[in-house]
Amino acid sequence: CRENNNGLIRQLSGHFTAVLGIAGISPDDDIFDLGVTSLNLIQIAERLQKQNSITIPVEVFLDHATIRGIATHIESTSVASAIPIEKPGDLFAAAAAARTTPARQELAGVHDVIELDLVRFADEAYEGRSCRRAFSSSAMPLRSFAQFLGQLKQEIVQGQEKYLYPSAGGLNAVQTYLYIRNNRVEGLDGGTYYYHPLRHALIPVAAGQTLDPDMVHPANREMLENAGFCLFFVAQLAAIEPVYSTLSTALVTLDAGYMGQLLMGRQRRYSIGLCPIAGISSEKVRDLFKLDDSHMFVHCLAGGFVNSAAATAASEKQADTIAGYIRRTGQGLTGCYAGTALERAGLEAVAAARLAALNALTDAEHEDLHQRQLHLRKFAQEQINDSLPPITYLHNEYLLRSTQRSFIQRPVPFNTFSAFMALLKRETVAGRAKYLYPSAGGMYAVDTYVHIKQGAVEQVPEGIYYYHPDLHVMSRICTRPASDIRSAHLPGNRSYYAEAGFSIFLIARVNALQPVFGSESLYLAMLESGYIGQVLMDNQAQFNMGVCPIGAMRTDRFSGRACVSENPVAGDRGLYEQCGNRLEDGPRCTAPGRQRAPHLVRAGQ
Repeated sequence: CRENNNGLIRQLSGHFTAVLGIAGISPDDDIFDLGVTSLNLIQIAERLQKQNSITIPVEVFLDHATIRGIATHIESTSVASAIPIEKPGDLFAAAAAARTTPARQELAGVHDVIELDLVRFADEAYEGRSCRRAFSSSAMPLRSFAQFLGQLKQEIVQGQEKYLYPSAGGLNAVQTYLYIRNNRVEGLDGGTYYYHPLRHALIPVAAGQTLDPDMVHPANREMLENAGFCLFFVAQLAAIEPVYSTLSTALVTLDAGYMGQLLMGRQRRYSIGLCPIAGISSEKVRDLFKLDDSHMFVHCLAGGFVNSAAATAASEKQADTIAGYIRRTGQGLTGCYAGTALERAGLEAVAAARLAALNALTDAEHEDLHQRQLHLRKFAQEQINDSLPPITYLHNEYLLRSTQRSFIQRPVPFNTFSAFMALLKRETVAGRAKYLYPSAGGMYAVDTYVHIKQGAVEQVPEGIYYYHPDLHVMSRICTRPASDIRSAHLPGNRSYYAEAGFSIFLIARVNALQPVFGSESLYLAMLESGYIGQVLMDNQAQFNMGVCPIGAMRTDRFSGRACVSENPVAGDRGLYEQCGNRLEDGPRCTAPGRQRAPHLVRAGQ
């Protein structure tokens, strides 16, 4: 057996050195420390099949990251057939008990509960972000509207293409379309438009086009009819599927959440109000904007000009949520008000992301995809006009929001971490529960778990914690996961996880959503995760923190019992992760001035 093992190690070493172009490799070297990519793993798997008649799933390399480990695994299984992958445990198996909200007096003296420093942000941070369902009938100034849309504009910052929101692989496959009601935006005719993010231009799609009231679920029909404009986020799947294949629909849903939160978080700057709308007929959207088969409708927000009178009317009348309407009438998000089976199928794929679901492109193929600019809708030059006034954003805003992938290796101060986590805290404002992000029907069924490494956060022991948003405390559900979280990351993300001090996992309680939203539950939870992710990235600089979104993980690695517990959670679905840590002086930026997020004010601590 030892001789066979040594022979297998020599064969594997030969394949790795040939593919990587290196002189040699030790049996105990971590292959990912040597720069192995997804493409390399596929090439090695193909060589093993052709030259050694060994069929091996690419995921085996992720679970056994050394030559010796791979050889041992092959030897202990049938090398002539696909090798089954062990499923070592559910990272969140103790979640059901952990997220049961304890009374604060019960927390005193409990070792496994971390009471974070009390932090309260200014009420205006919550009110300014709130959904608006009443709009003024007055026309909004064109300059304000142009500045509002300009938040979705691409800028070149330090020689790189930048947006104010993240996107899977930097592909920015979600396009923005608008319906504008007549006489509601100064200088713009009513109709449908495409927003060009490079040109900062509104390009007419259908002049004079009106909305069919039946395109939206009855719960939101009145709001849609009163809106001055509507934003429609539509994915161009041709721009992302060459890389992310079946994961694409889930990742563009996250992108749409990022974009929605970006706009809602800054809406008050422009005297604009927004409200996300669920229950839109995707077929009617397709007809409205003359979309082709490669387009997929993702998300809609109703909007309009909000003056003091409209704001007062909205505050006096608290509209019924879509969840309340469905419970009361029994008319759910079914038929044309739900996404198609094809559109929703990809959401399941991200919950069990596997390397085989990705397409490993060469550098040349990536460059070719980028040069083709498939994320942009093509129009004749004469159709593109300068109807929007030019706008300029400080490059600093793009740098402060940017994804961070390199962190200093020092503990995050406890008060800083407490304030950062408070971004996800539930607050009471004017007698009503408020968050810094919206949730479909106000259900807030996406939970937050935090994996904190040893010594990464001052005063916080290593472990996996459930964050209680109502009490601003963390309950430790286990001291250490039984499975290696690093192995759950795809190759390109492992180095980010290695440098990060903590990881934030967003987990959907799908069973809580399904009685109301049915087949749309996972989609709405994924969308909410995007909103949450943008809240963290928008405000990371205020706390000298940096985060890196991880949209796809191998959550099959978390099935079972990674945390010792007899209470597995039925129906919970892993959606999303953000790795983070402290930055020395905030995100890298060259613009002068205090690096603080301008739209969030801390009122006290």
